[in-house]
Amino acid sequence: MAGGGGSWKVAYADFTTAMMALFMCLWLMATSTPDELRAISNYFKPSSAKKTLLPAHDGLLPNPSVQSSKLPQQGEQAGPKNLDVIRARNVKKELLELLEKDPTIQNNKNFFEVKMTPEGVKISIFNKPETPLFEDEKVALTKQGEWLLGNLAYTFDRLPQHKFEIQGHTHAQVDENGLKMDSWKLSADRATLTRAFFIKQNVLPDQITEVSGYGDTQPLKDQNRENRLNDRVDLLIKVGS
Repeated sequence: MAGGGGSWKVAYADFTTAMMALFMCLWLMATSTPDELRAISNYFKPSSAKKTLLPAHDGLLPNPSVQSSKLPQQGEQAGPKNLDVIRARNVKKELLELLEKDPTIQNNKNFFEVKMTPEGVKISIFNKPETPLFEDEKVALTKQGEWLLGNLAYTFDRLPQHKFEIQGHTHAQVDENGLKMDSWKLSADRATLTRAFFIKQNVLPDQITEVSGYGDTQPLKDQNRENRLNDRVDLLIKVGS
């Protein structure tokens, strides 16, 4: 028996190593999300077989005048180091679905568009001539505007963990002499008024990280600057990646 009594230890060591690997796999499967598991699985595939983990997501609220933009997937590679990006996108998707189930948005689709952007989730509230959000060319909310923003404030009150920006936009206008009017101040003042109204409705001030006015410099896609549909307030809910 001399020199032959230790061979079983090698086999036992291989067995325990295999069992440890099995238990690690079971633990990983039990604690990881489906998207994380897909990311880990794709990490071990050849590069040519790797695919985008999450599809581009369109805004789900139909608005025939506005086209939703898709979330870019440019240059994306699957792998564990990108799991934080995947988590951020999951948060965006969940937030988008929550907002789209909000009864205020569902029952007033003509006033809203909800879509995903690279920075987060954007809610656009339109200042339509037939049912205006603001009084004509003024920095004052209409009764309809107070009702819509009041209901949105309630939604944000339920999302205290998310921060957002308020962005004011207007359409291009000319005065009686045919000269282009300055719309920067009007858009900025309306965004500021929206912030003050939200805070009055118990939205936490720290949730609002930025207030800005863009005048008529950012018209909607496929819309000219003179179109009244460009009059809107955008609420950009930030989701870190």
